[in-house]
Amino acid sequence: MAKLIPITGRVLLPPGSTGGPVKLEHAAPYRVAAQMAGGRYDGWAVRVDGQWAEIHEGKTADTPFLKAFAPELGDPLTSLVTVTVTPEGPGVRALPIVIKGHPRDTGGGGWDLSAFGLVPGETLISEEQRLNVVEALAQTQVQQEQVAAAVVQAADVTEQARTSAALRSLGREPHAGDPAGLYRWVSPQGDVLDIAWSGTAETGRTVALASGARASALEDAMLRAADITERERIGSINIQTRIVVNVLNYLRGNGQLEDNNAYYRFMLEIAAARRALWPDALFRLAPQYQMNIPAGSVHDFSNGRARIIIDPSTTIPAQDAIFCAQGAADVALYGLNISGDYTNQTRRFKAVAAVRAARFGLHDATIQDFGDMGAYLSGCLAWQVENARISRCGRKKPGESGGFPGFEATTDLGLSAAQIAAGWDGRDGRLIGGFFEDCGLDGAAIGTPNALVDGIRTRRNGFDEDGVGAAGFYFYRLAHNLTVRNAIAEDNAANGFDTGPNLAEYIRDVLFENIQARRNRSSGLQLDYVAGVTVDKAVLEDNNYGNVSPTRQVNGLTLATSGGATGIKLREVRSTDTRGSGKTQQYGLGISVPDAAGNPTTAALMVGNLDIRGCYFGGNAKGEIGSYNTSVPASLHNVGYTSMAQNSFVPTVKAAVTTAGYAAHIPVTATLVKINPEEATTFRGMTKGAPDDVVTLFFENNLATLAQELGGTYPVGNWRLAGYQDVTPPAGARISFAFDGFNWLEQSRTF
Repeated sequence: MAKLIPITGRVLLPPGSTGGPVKLEHAAPYRVAAQMAGGRYDGWAVRVDGQWAEIHEGKTADTPFLKAFAPELGDPLTSLVTVTVTPEGPGVRALPIVIKGHPRDTGGGGWDLSAFGLVPGETLISEEQRLNVVEALAQTQVQQEQVAAAVVQAADVTEQARTSAALRSLGREPHAGDPAGLYRWVSPQGDVLDIAWSGTAETGRTVALASGARASALEDAMLRAADITERERIGSINIQTRIVVNVLNYLRGNGQLEDNNAYYRFMLEIAAARRALWPDALFRLAPQYQMNIPAGSVHDFSNGRARIIIDPSTTIPAQDAIFCAQGAADVALYGLNISGDYTNQTRRFKAVAAVRAARFGLHDATIQDFGDMGAYLSGCLAWQVENARISRCGRKKPGESGGFPGFEATTDLGLSAAQIAAGWDGRDGRLIGGFFEDCGLDGAAIGTPNALVDGIRTRRNGFDEDGVGAAGFYFYRLAHNLTVRNAIAEDNAANGFDTGPNLAEYIRDVLFENIQARRNRSSGLQLDYVAGVTVDKAVLEDNNYGNVSPTRQVNGLTLATSGGATGIKLREVRSTDTRGSGKTQQYGLGISVPDAAGNPTTAALMVGNLDIRGCYFGGNAKGEIGSYNTSVPASLHNVGYTSMAQNSFVPTVKAAVTTAGYAAHIPVTATLVKINPEEATTFRGMTKGAPDDVVTLFFENNLATLAQELGGTYPVGNWRLAGYQDVTPPAGARISFAFDGFNWLEQSRTF
């Protein structure tokens, strides 16, 4: 518990000064005996010996010394104290004397005003306690050496086991003419390499466990990495442990090609230290194989000021990555700024990859010009990528086929229960804030469950995908429980947002919130193989940009072009074309493409259970709702119900839908539906609504007949007309119906 102790230190006054007032201030309150103490205390500097003065409570030396709160051994230090002495005397004009420090017993039960500058929050300890801590640190270092020795021993044992295997050794890498088999070669850099040789070309290379010499280097690296900084001041000690490797201890960082030997020594250091600092410099690397980052490693690229360029002389295998976390948990890269220089490369490789690496983090990265993906994650539990800018990745050069996404998070199908429990489905990922542009395939592709995409913008992606282009955002495979919000997709080669095709299974439970899709060459948002989708607040404008696909379904919002879409809720969706006479966005809402007879090409292309509220689908080239097929231009072909209300558009029906097994019927429902067939048409029912929905049909001509089928239920026929009589309403007539869950019951008619 802190106690008041006298200030016994002396202050040297300037010539002519006889003393002066003293002000003592604690920087913050301090708890003493269940009470708060601190604040300001006043005293006087009393000259006692030449120009030396003591600090007393009064103006004479017989008054007590001024006191300050000080800790006892084991107490946390009190707050910083400022002692200000203002010298006075005849003709004296001197600046105040300011002394700062932490009061403590420096001998004789008093404080001699010595200042040692420790930071708040430290603990006062005795010399004996300090020596105990130093001894504990020494013991920790010995334990580190023992761990290193165990690593060396394990490496040697494994090396012996490998040597006893059926390996060939030529003293060089195998080449054409050597028989197929597994070869061992020690590179000039000292790397022990196992090479699987097909007899004609290299099929794979793995780095063997370190040889004895390299294991010794690893041990040395571990010892060097244990950089213990001890700071001691007057009976106190502050111990700060750092295990940080500065890459400039190994690489030059001057833009010239780095030596691979130095690069690999740096990699060994990281294997031990787990933390790398890349200072503000330009690094040109030509690695021979991908850098496998150990678990728990952190790479700090100085907020992007450290820049990395991959030199065309690299021999890293195609599809490998410069930085890779393979089964390594808790790896993080901060501020990575890297260029693959793909224009001059002879192979396509990635910048970053993580495979089954739980809690992998990529933060504030700038990645550009890689022939493969900028970042690829597979089976990573709770991954997080934030504020990434990935551009010009996954592009192809003449003679190459297809593009790659700028970013992809995916997983394997058919995982066992144990693998899913281990997080190999890649669930709980976060893609937050970022910009993905000019990539060969999709800007961002996600196929993992429980993902959140927030604040992402994609632009000009997908132009390297042969034939059809690719999307700004692509969601597939296991992307269940997906949330996409505050996202923008513009000027992409295909759809802005796309959930298919996905042949494995339907994606379930998806929320699109506050999204925008403009000037994409296909639809703004396309939903296939989905069940349970809510689109809340979306702007889908001016898509089918350039009218490059006049025979394809290209709308603001398109449902079920390659797979079904069920349980769709649309709220405040604005899907329109703002370009006047140059409009190319066909419909605000487009449904599956029927064949010439009006039948979907497959039973999977069904739409079920649409709930549309507060939307605007007007201003498009062909209308509010429909398909480009003129035989059913206003089709909402639906195996479930369609409920539409409170929307700022009125759908128009020009033909009955006559798909196989279904009676010719009106394919939409809304508060008001216009009926305007181009020839005499018989409607035998209407697509189901939600219970208690009320629909009014307004007949713009007299070519429509509503035909009653007694005893029929949808799809055979679900009208319940007044008097059970067919009716051919005149132009201008209105008939209202209410849905009871099975049939449409006539409520009233006006004509």
